[in-house]
Amino acid sequence: MHSKFQKSIVLPDLTDKHQLTRIGMLNSARGKITSFDHTEKSSLLAEIHTSGLNCVWINLDADDRDQGRFWLKFVAGLRKFHPDIGKELIGSLLDHHSQPLKPVLLTLTHELDQQEILVVLENVQFLSGQTWWKFVQEWLNQSLTMKWIGLQADHQDNSISELNGLEGVNADQYANLSTRLIGDQEWLEYLHILLSKKEFELAGELLEEKGETWLEKGFDPLELLFWLREIPSVLLNARPVLCWLGAKACHSLELPLLVNYYSNAAEHSLSSLSRFSRNQDEWFTIEINEGGMTVGELLEKINQLKQ
Repeated sequence: MHSKFQKSIVLPDLTDKHQLTRIGMLNSARGKITSFDHTEKSSLLAEIHTSGLNCVWINLDADDRDQGRFWLKFVAGLRKFHPDIGKELIGSLLDHHSQPLKPVLLTLTHELDQQEILVVLENVQFLSGQTWWKFVQEWLNQSLTMKWIGLQADHQDNSISELNGLEGVNADQYANLSTRLIGDQEWLEYLHILLSKKEFELAGELLEEKGETWLEKGFDPLELLFWLREIPSVLLNARPVLCWLGAKACHSLELPLLVNYYSNAAEHSLSSLSRFSRNQDEWFTIEINEGGMTVGELLEKINQLKQ
């Protein structure tokens, strides 16, 4: 299944070696922010490809101004090569607005001490006005083994702005596009569209419908957690199935504190439904989503995670 999130953080398989027109560009760009055009980017990609370096290529967008979102995407990229690192940092971020504490970053630094890796951050212009971005650069420069390059576009090139062009699409065209994407099982593309249009209710419904299957098929639980956190916390906490999916993803990632956080949120949301029933038995039979899942069934799933 295609994953836009994964595609955005993994170096493409580039085999066109004749583009090596600027030998030494890789070394000259390390530890710096540099402007680039399409030709220069292609040359850099080719040089990285032929160098054999482990490279995490992170494509930033305007929403990555949120610290928690940036760090989660950053660690997700690193885990493509080193699946066990960053657990403490992930566990410290309750949402996309969270800021990792210095002791947590120190732990990540130690985890990366023996790892030779290159991180390319594309479109860093989106972070230039953020006070925390300078701290991130200082932290990156302190690493002895991890190298980084910041690419800054000469023009505003936001991938999400392409999706914002859907504002000019009429309702029938949008409905047809939605049906085709789901029919082709490209539901992550559809989810990305919904989030870009701030259709959070619909995005939540889609995650409820597809999230459990995603996890059961062995896809990346961190990716599911990333998309869940795109849903505003007020809405997320009002949807117990989404909270349970967050707990299930964190259970797979071995993050017990976050398992409890999301499980408690799910239980609190379920308990608020008790006022619509006359007794506990009736409360247990209340259906909480279109799939017919009941309060009792979800409570059982939550208890299984806590065992």
